[in-house]
Amino acid sequence: MRTAVAVVIGVVLGAAWLGTSPPAYAATGDSLKPFLDQLRFDRYLDTDHPAQDVRRQFIVYGGDEKRAKQVLDVALRCRAKAQRFFSTSILWKQPAVLLIYPDEESYLKTWMLFGTGGVQIQCRYKGRKIKLVISYEDEDLLTSTLPHELMHLLITDMSNRQYFEGRRGDLVPTPVWIQEGLAEYMTANAERREDFEKFLFWSLHEKKQISLEKLLTKMKYDEQVLLHYAESYSFIAFIAATVPNGRQRLRNYIMSYNERDLAKDPLKAFDLTFQGVAPSVEVLEQRWHAWVGKHYGRHFSPVVVRTHPPNNFEEAALDGRIWVRFDKPIDPATVSHTTMALRKGNSTKLGDDGQNLLRRASFLFDPTGCVLLIKVPGGMEARCTYTLTLSDHVADKAKHGLAVDKFEEMRKDDWWTRKEVEPGSGGKQTRGRAKKKPPKRVTSIVFTTKTKGRDDAGAAQ
Repeated sequence: MRTAVAVVIGVVLGAAWLGTSPPAYAATGDSLKPFLDQLRFDRYLDTDHPAQDVRRQFIVYGGDEKRAKQVLDVALRCRAKAQRFFSTSILWKQPAVLLIYPDEESYLKTWMLFGTGGVQIQCRYKGRKIKLVISYEDEDLLTSTLPHELMHLLITDMSNRQYFEGRRGDLVPTPVWIQEGLAEYMTANAERREDFEKFLFWSLHEKKQISLEKLLTKMKYDEQVLLHYAESYSFIAFIAATVPNGRQRLRNYIMSYNERDLAKDPLKAFDLTFQGVAPSVEVLEQRWHAWVGKHYGRHFSPVVVRTHPPNNFEEAALDGRIWVRFDKPIDPATVSHTTMALRKGNSTKLGDDGQNLLRRASFLFDPTGCVLLIKVPGGMEARCTYTLTLSDHVADKAKHGLAVDKFEEMRKDDWWTRKEVEPGSGGKQTRGRAKKKPPKRVTSIVFTTKTKGRDDAGAAQ
């Protein structure tokens, strides 16, 4: 969560912090001295044993020396990762200060930043500009919260270099998409990325997305904060994956906020740094959405889109051929007489007993992996009703089982709420590993064969 306020510093550092430990900073530069002197009164931090890297880019105060060193290691790795991504290498004149409190209670008592799991702040203290990251101990600190807030700090530093070097008076905010999009892209775990991608894919299907033009110009959070996070993350991923020199363009876009005129017009800043990529923002948006459609569908269960014979068909050929088309490639290993059944009559029973005609059948996929040809040896009897049943054990290569409605889960109003994710903190979600259950019927196709005639099963379209 991005916060840039000077008021908090004045209120908190002027509060009645207890403790008498001596100052514990070494070679950090005179500009930080007043602020670090004040920290000695913070009873929740071990100010005697800060962690500091040799290049003096970070100084960390934690609940104890061991934790301070662990946080420092994470900070250095995040900084190195960001600099590799942007192909840049800049040394700060004074270190950023990281304050890690032992628990949420002490964090809130000291800073009063309610509703946050961590913040990054750039502001003045006694006329001096300082960079801060503040958080507290929890299970996600080192893997999610801290990296996320550090990425905000690094992005803000790039976009406000003149501010930190003393050549500009005011801190210039950057749009939310670049702040949250990059923070999520650079630090989110695989589970959180998947949830963003599913949310956006579904939002596009339901036509609930935020337009790209609106995304590029938003400066504040609103009621669509979760969708904003998902779109911002995805747009960054799209640029990094498809736009020539995309990472360098992102860097140049961020650094363009050092120019006051450009900082007032996010669309102009974007156009200048991404010129030539697409004829217009609208065309770029279409390309992005097409990319999302191509890559994010992998998170959803496959569905049957067509069969031949179709359901309730009364003139099926007798040659024993049945075509089934899925909306995505299916894992051939999941298709057999144990996951599907073909029976005379209207029975939808699954199982590999002697009445299942697929026990002797062959299964063949087309090159796309989406169309399945089932061939029953000896064909079928004339004027006979058959029922083809498919189970949820038919799955794609990502092990997503067949479903009737691929968006059923997403249509539940509390889908994201049930993930228990706090925007801005890189929150961790937990999912229990499902036990393997017996195959369950998903869909059935009933058809009747013709009396006699051409053996023409047609083709799945």
